[in-house]
Amino acid sequence: MKVLELFAGAGGAALGIERAGFKHAALVERDPDACAVMRAAGLTPVVEADVRDLDTVERVAGASCDLLWSSWPCQPWSHAGSRKGELDDRNGWPWTLDAVDRFRPSWFIGENVRGLLSSLYFVDVILPDLKRRYRHVGHWLLDAADYGVPQHRRRVFVWAGPAPLVPPTRTHGPGMFTRPWVTMGQALQLD
Repeated sequence: MKVLELFAGAGGAALGIERAGFKHAALVERDPDACAVMRAAGLTPVVEADVRDLDTVERVAGASCDLLWSSWPCQPWSHAGSRKGELDDRNGWPWTLDAVDRFRPSWFIGENVRGLLSSLYFVDVILPDLKRRYRHVGHWLLDAADYGVPQHRRRVFVWAGPAPLVPPTRTHGPGMFTRPWVTMGQALQLD
């Protein structure tokens, strides 16, 4: 599966995508330091450009992809931020949608903060945008701690594609789960 990743940051999602067996057509990020980190980690091909520059992205990624992944800026939706939502000039959803229309991926996955779920923009704009383009659309609120990460980091994953998806099975947690949450000491091998 050929993946085009927008707002790639320093490559956290990219590492997971590649470990899952997917190949990147391009990792698009405008921050030079983040791009340097991805290159140092061996992630390729890095496109150091604004995600709105779709001509530059296409020169590297090609004219289509199987999966478009977007971790568009979370500041407009974050409870810690000003919560301007779609009025914030960092709202990257329109730029993400432009890329979906340009590259016509079979699948879309977007990741953002849980504050996005309390926004009418999510219900009135994002989900309808995807429903006009894909047969199946859904979203999950997942906590990284439930998958072995030593941090409670809740994120919304919005997905769209030709078939329904089921959320990943939790591997860690209290009670009925076989493995307890991982502590930072365990992750750093200090325990």
